[in-house]
Amino acid sequence: MHFVLIHGPGRAVDTVRTQNVGYDYGQVVAALARLDVQGHSHTEVDGTGLSDERLTELKRDVRRAFNAPSHKRKGRKRGNSFGTNSQPWQDFGTGIPVLLVYDDDGCVDVYPHQESDGTVTITKYLTR
Repeated sequence: MHFVLIHGPGRAVDTVRTQNVGYDYGQVVAALARLDVQGHSHTEVDGTGLSDERLTELKRDVRRAFNAPSHKRKGRKRGNSFGTNSQPWQDFGTGIPVLLVYDDDGCVDVYPHQESDGTVTITKYLTR
């Protein structure tokens, strides 16, 4: 697996927002480093400096992960995970850090996201 963490370096993250509950950059990077030792890899992307082209690519990857066959999605949905109902992408990788999960088939999962029992945050996913 390859993980891509998109965040705004040096930006404060509002951990009161449902999508960011429990988020701590240091803990997230430490968890990703532990996964690296297990044979996975990760990169970090500055969400505040994304070109329009790169942002379009990342959004396409997110959509592909959420549009996977239903047996792979396990009830997850994007909802307003990266912004608000009226502006669903406004905080993607800036006010709301995003973790994309890739395997050989491309992007297979994205955090945070909504499931039937609530929001699965980056922290919740990495501490499962």
